[in-house]
Amino acid sequence: MPVQQLFGKRLPRSSYLYEGLNTLAVVDAGGDVNLHMQVAKDAGVQVTHTWQSRLRGDFNSGQMDLAQETRAARHATEFTMCAAPHAPTFAGKQTA
Repeated sequence: MPVQQLFGKRLPRSSYLYEGLNTLAVVDAGGDVNLHMQVAKDAGVQVTHTWQSRLRGDFNSGQMDLAQETRAARHATEFTMCAAPHAPTFAGKQTA
């Protein structure tokens, strides 16, 4: 499972990409949805899952936009207190 750290071009923050055989999971998607979709296209995979590890007032998450564009499942850790529809992820538990 190759892991890639992706830096946003407009804002200096990282997203983490986990590539499977035909899938790509994006953790902490930045605001540039097109960048994530281009990486998936170049790798010949589809974005199938997005995870949000944190939510803050100064953090512009692209998770919802990316999930909408790609029809990916949305996940958020128990610590984000995310109000948007998502599958909760708990520390120490495996997510399918």
